[in-house]
Amino acid sequence: MIDIPKTRIEYISDFGNAKVYIKRDDLIPFSYGGNKVRIAWEAFNDAKEKGCGTFISYGSASSNLNRVVSQMAAEFSMKCVIIIKKEDDEKEWKLSTNEETVRSSGAKLVYTSPEDVRKTVLEVLSMENRPYYIYGDETGKGNEETLSKAYRKVFSEIRNQEGEMGLKFPYIYTAVGTGSTIKGLSDACDGEHFINGISVARNADAFSYLNEHAVVTDDYLLGGYGKYTDELSGLIRRTYQEHGIPLDPCYTGKAFYGMLCEIEKKKISGNCLFIHTGGYPIFKDMMGIWESSGYDLKT
Repeated sequence: MIDIPKTRIEYISDFGNAKVYIKRDDLIPFSYGGNKVRIAWEAFNDAKEKGCGTFISYGSASSNLNRVVSQMAAEFSMKCVIIIKKEDDEKEWKLSTNEETVRSSGAKLVYTSPEDVRKTVLEVLSMENRPYYIYGDETGKGNEETLSKAYRKVFSEIRNQEGEMGLKFPYIYTAVGTGSTIKGLSDACDGEHFINGISVARNADAFSYLNEHAVVTDDYLLGGYGKYTDELSGLIRRTYQEHGIPLDPCYTGKAFYGMLCEIEKKKISGNCLFIHTGGYPIFKDMMGIWESSGYDLKT
């Protein structure tokens, strides 16, 4: 049985007129933690209820979801196929911790180019017995309600923690990749909170389905998925040195950077809650890349 406990909320520091807190979903005690543990757990329960025989996931070589799904499938002794998208210029990710974890889990790996993702998903679905594809169908549609269920629950958890702490978090920030996390938060949200999503890869109009309690900005893509600047890498190193909190350049680091920029730009005051959605393996990989590139990790 996989235990997903209530994760703590801790104060980080003041930034401008805002007090920044962080919800430590990165400390969920399974597969390096993160939002993908919650999301995959909902999907696995759905797959078991439907009597599915093979669990299928898709993502990049650095995908946190693929890592979690492969290990969860191993935990439940369920057949698993992981589809990995590889770019020609993705040399630095070839030996990523996430991909190596998938390889060691016992899952079957299928590689595809960005142009052939839909075709590859269709082929895998046609070859497997009673398949369950985490995103629904080959277009990536059909399973949104199941995946967003995880963070509908988290919003209730945050409300309970507000009562326990005697605080309110009117501004909640999170990284936005595929959108499952922010959809769950926005679906459960009320008029006392506002969900702010920092997109890490897609244009904001891809999330037009969200309700009036949430907004996504694409102002901090920094060149696209997995791309980062010296300013972002400096922020990641300082956050780890000063607070012991690992952020990664693909998801949480970019979102944390975006949140601080938004606080400064919009002159936000009061309590802001940042949901740390995990990504320690990517942080670990990037620390290695920085070291080999001659970065001084103490600056």
